[in-house]
Amino acid sequence: MHLAQRAPARLSKGMIVALPDMQATASFGAALAPLLRAGDTVLLEGALGAGKTALARAIIQARLAADTGAGSGADSGASSGAGSGAGGTVEEVPSPSFTLVQVYGAAPEIWHCDLYRLHSAEEVEELGLADAFDRALVLIEWPDRLGPLCPARHLRVALADAPDAASAMPGDASPPGSARKGQAGPTASVGMEEPGRLARLSAQGPGWEALLDRAADWQAAGWRAA
Repeated sequence: MHLAQRAPARLSKGMIVALPDMQATASFGAALAPLLRAGDTVLLEGALGAGKTALARAIIQARLAADTGAGSGADSGASSGAGSGAGGTVEEVPSPSFTLVQVYGAAPEIWHCDLYRLHSAEEVEELGLADAFDRALVLIEWPDRLGPLCPARHLRVALADAPDAASAMPGDASPPGSARKGQAGPTASVGMEEPGRLARLSAQGPGWEALLDRAADWQAAGWRAA
């Protein structure tokens, strides 16, 4: 996997990452995975089909593959077969659209939540997320359903189709793109020429320094398959 790179805006103001295809989304999720720890909450925003589940799946699969106890699978009521199988093969991680929560026995425990079908903070509270926020890695799709239960400390990842994401860019960010052949270095920028999405990351609360440091190292405006 080759990462075409450009210096991002500071994460606290919103870092824009171009994801031109599903492989780029998987690569991005795998890069985020080792930077997340117990007590981290990742809020995944975007319209239906924006790639929230795909990104969550990539994070979960990377964590399970790296975990020495991988292969434990999902602990929710659904029989998912998720996790790392024989020979290290990572199996499918299902969407929790109907189960609402899938819990994976990694270290730390991973909660993958889809709150789309919930309509009140009371319904959310019944899922037991308050305890998970303190001890687990929590990935939440449709986080607007959390209401007042949203943890103050979180990483927000907003996904949008590339043409629709320009309005979400921070004022000091260059137009999204990647340093492609023929361009003159990290300050070059172009519009995305292929179908894809943009991910905007913003962090709230303390404890995101390691991720900020890696974001600077990535210098990512676009993630492309070699």
